Amino acid sequence: MQTQPRIKRLTAVIVTAFAVALFFLVVPMRAQQSFTLEQVLSAPFPSDLTAAKSAPRIAWVLDEKGKRNIYVAEAPDFKARRLTSYMEEDGQELSALQFSADANTIVYTRGGGKNRTGQSPNPTSNPAGAEEAVFQISWRGGDPQKIDAGHGGEISNKGICAYLRDGELWLAPLDGKEKPVQLFVRGANAEHHWSTDGSKLAFVSGRGDHSFIGIYDVSSKTVRFVAASVDTDSNPQWSADGKQLAFIRRPAVPRDTPEGYFIEPDRPHPWTIWVADVATLNAKEIWHSGRELQDSFPYMANDTGGGVIHWAADNKIALLFAGSGRHAKTSNSWKLRSRAVVLQP
Repeated sequence: MQTQPRIKRLTAVIVTAFAVALFFLVVPMRAQQSFTLEQVLSAPFPSDLTAAKSAPRIAWVLDEKGKRNIYVAEAPDFKARRLTSYMEEDGQELSALQFSADANTIVYTRGGGKNRTGQSPNPTSNPAGAEEAVFQISWRGGDPQKIDAGHGGEISNKGICAYLRDGELWLAPLDGKEKPVQLFVRGANAEHHWSTDGSKLAFVSGRGDHSFIGIYDVSSKTVRFVAASVDTDSNPQWSADGKQLAFIRRPAVPRDTPEGYFIEPDRPHPWTIWVADVATLNAKEIWHSGRELQDSFPYMANDTGGGVIHWAADNKIALLFAGSGRHAKTSNSWKLRSRAVVLQP
């Protein structure tokens, strides 16, 4: 009867001794692996990885102790090479990297957007000021060339850079032979994308409580709007042949509906996918979401740069969405949990 308590006491002693030994063994290891706050804050951080379409070349932004620069690499060894020489910790961001059609030029944005008073980020209080501007730099290196003040440069395969400045669209040739030209389009413009042949530019024209999808024709220098309504249209995506344009439509809400973080009550945000024929501008709905809260528009996918819809192979549209929806043509319905779905327009 006394054997069991003795075994328990012996087991407790062994476990305690093992824990003490383990403690004295682990503490020195942890001491050797310690790090400082400065080391944590100085850790390099890569972002904005992009790839060329016509050559095995990649580019990305690397933040090293606050010094942001563009690095590049190419096949077969993909050895990293610093392309820019911004060697001061001035707090100016680098973003929106894009290769030209021949992969010999990279366009990027340096600086941050303006605040409500129209001031650009200037963390060092540089008396010379700071601005957000679009630059281009050769793949071989050298000094960057400023294209213009603005952000979000998009290059056509004809060497025309489209960018935004204060909600207005501007066009500038990369060869610098002509001055930048503004496209006078009412509203706050954004989400600009060239067609594959560089003949047309799709964009979103924001009008406050609604928005349109616009198409600028380079040859005729005209702007047309696709199936304009009182709804909110966004996310224009060209088909591979440039003959169709897919976009997202969210229905209008009453003008007195509260909107914005911490203001708007929880409510569903239903959305639909439309496809337009670019030649005729005839558009049709091909898919719509459910009307429950979990079927709402995936704002996070939209904001993180991955996008909500993409044209895939065989003239199909791919979307990543967690919720339920229904194909307008086949009436097929499904419920999803963060997986890709392919639609046939």
